[in-house]
Amino acid sequence: MTQFKLTYFNGRGRRETARVMFAAADVKYEDHRIEMADWPQIKPTTSHGYLPILTVDGKCLHQSGAINRYLAPKFGFMGSNDWEAALINETAEIGDDLFRPMAESVFSSNKARKLSLADIT
Repeated sequence: MTQFKLTYFNGRGRRETARVMFAAADVKYEDHRIEMADWPQIKPTTSHGYLPILTVDGKCLHQSGAINRYLAPKFGFMGSNDWEAALINETAEIGDDLFRPMAESVFSSNKARKLSLADIT
């Protein structure tokens, strides 16, 4: 049986899509959540220096989009033909386009930029 481990910060964000797919597919996985205070010590131990990481039977896959595109067809969430798969990918890309300014509006240290992005979202 395939062993999955999803490593990300303790909160919701880009990784929530993978967590939802695991739940919807009723697939067990280790949900390894890292506290922000622990990240400076953990970061140098990661192969690319960032999260998320999906570990599949000991092999690591990085990048939210790559992880989602790996899990979706594995769990049967890519439609029944190429056109449905394309529409699902389109929806995922729209979600990504919306997430970027929203995340920047939350995490930006530039107050003017933060306010301008808040108008977008």
